[in-house]
Amino acid sequence: MLPRGIGIDWNKELKNGLSDFTIKNFTDFLSANISHEIPSECRSHELEYKASIILCIMLGLPTTDAVKVFLRISSIIPQNKSLLTECMQTHQLMLMEAKQHECFTALGVEKYEVVGTFDADMCEFCGKMDGKVFFEKDRKIGENAPPFHPGCRCTTVPYDKDMKGIRNRWMRDPETG
Repeated sequence: MLPRGIGIDWNKELKNGLSDFTIKNFTDFLSANISHEIPSECRSHELEYKASIILCIMLGLPTTDAVKVFLRISSIIPQNKSLLTECMQTHQLMLMEAKQHECFTALGVEKYEVVGTFDADMCEFCGKMDGKVFFEKDRKIGENAPPFHPGCRCTTVPYDKDMKGIRNRWMRDPETG
């Protein structure tokens, strides 16, 4: 049984198609102590923080909406809204990458490739991880699957050796637009 929060009938949602893996993933996230990973003024509202993220994932809403939901139900005024947004984005990505693992496993994907956000803001570590291929069974978020750090924008895609080299990567030139 999942904890109650912000008016969601978890039992009804389970019947609406959430997999056992997703329920376990959300339950683990709700019970994890992440207070050291969120801005200090939000720590007394950790459950609302987590519930906002889960709600927005379930509804397919962006991180900015998770921040709005959290600020509305917690009634706090963050000292640094962009830090709060970055933290929520990172936790959303953690949950979504776990779901990606479930999907890849169900589809029989044996390997995945890390894809960095190929722009001028990509960090050196993500640049080194971009294009690396790992076995799906060995996926470990934070080690060989994103997010690698707060604010990470990397993702993963199924790897197929027959498709290697046929796609082109493009990025906008930061000087010329």
